[in-house]
This record gives sequence, structure tokens and C-alpha cells, in this order.
Amino acid sequence: MRRSFLLAPIVPALAFALVTFAQTKEAAAGTELDLNLNLGTALNQANASTTRVDFSLGGGVGLGYRFHVGPWLYIQPELTGQYMQFGFNSQDVGYDRAGTLAGGLRLGLGGIVQPNVFGHLGVGFMGYDCTASGCPGVANSANASVFEMGPLMDIGLGLDFRLIPGFTLGAQLAYNSVIVPSPAAGADADYAAKWFSFGIKAGFEFGQPRRVVYVRGY
Repeated sequence: MRRSFLLAPIVPALAFALVTFAQTKEAAAGTELDLNLNLGTALNQANASTTRVDFSLGGGVGLGYRFHVGPWLYIQPELTGQYMQFGFNSQDVGYDRAGTLAGGLRLGLGGIVQPNVFGHLGVGFMGYDCTASGCPGVANSANASVFEMGPLMDIGLGLDFRLIPGFTLGAQLAYNSVIVPSPAAGADADYAAKWFSFGIKAGFEFGQPRRVVYVRGY
């Protein structure tokens, strides 16, 4: 399976950021800490005509450095860590839980209302529990937990509201995909574990540039 699709949404954003940084000598910047709580929908292709859905719960944290380019635009390189527990019918989806560690970019507008887009590349960790009789194709797996690792890609949209200086509250939606090894032999047998995550996000910005207000005297 070709894996070059993971780079498609990230490379243009990286190029845009590099060009912008090269042209902007004095961009105000500050550290950004994001905390998010998510619901999720895992997708599994049961057969050619059926896609099984699982409702899940998770959360995560992001740490970035926000560059303010002018009064209305920001660019934020960031690192994120996420966890998702696949819930109500995870036996149909195939995995019980997923963790991700990734780096990428977030581009958005400043002001009171802050729409933004983001994308990350990294590593995904998928896990599931075996029954007392073990998991098919896994030796000595009775009552064991199995973990698989593979490259991760996510891309999404967010909408934040600045309630007070240095603090935002909003929502975001992301599509996540991890390439994981298949029990079948051969690299071409690898497949993608996919899920959507959507929820609320609280952001804390440290070192936010002060707004300068000019008062004209008469």
C-alpha cells in the first residue's frame, strides 16, 4: 500500500509557513497549551458494502508556539498527544484503544472568533485485548493485550472563541488515519485504521502580545 498520501495535506502547509516566516521579520509570538475532550466515531470496513461504526471517548493535549503574523493571522507549529477509547461495540471495529503522538501546523485567524485548520504527521499506537482463547494469528495471546504501531496522519477544522485575553474555548473536528500491519503476510496487506474525533478544546496562550490602544487628545 502506498503511504505517500500521508504527506499530501502537510507539505503545502509547511511550505506556506516557511515562506511566511522568511518574509516576516517581526512577528509577535507566544506559547500555546491546548487541552481537548473528544467523542469519536471509529470506522471499520466490515465488507464491501458495510461500514461498522463505534462511538468512543478520548482526550489529548497540544503544545505549540504561536506566531502572530499581522493583526488577524497566526501560524502555530505544535506537538500533540491524543488518546481514544473505542467503546460500545469495539469488538466489531477491531481495536479497543488508540494513542497518537504527532507534530504539525495549525493556521488560523485571530480576534474574538478564531476559525482554524490543522494537520499532523506522527505515530499511532493501536491496541486490543484478546479473549481467554487468544487472538487469531497471535501466538500465546490468551487474555493478553496486543499493541500495533504505524504512521499517523490527521487533518481537521476548529473554531475557537477568545473569552478573555490569553484564553480560548472552542470546538474541533478531525479525521485520523493510522497504517497498521495486517495479520496477513506482506507489506501490501497493511491497512488503515480510521476514526473521526470531535469535541471541545480549551486553549491557554502565554506571552500573548499586548494590544496597543492609541488615544487622541483634544
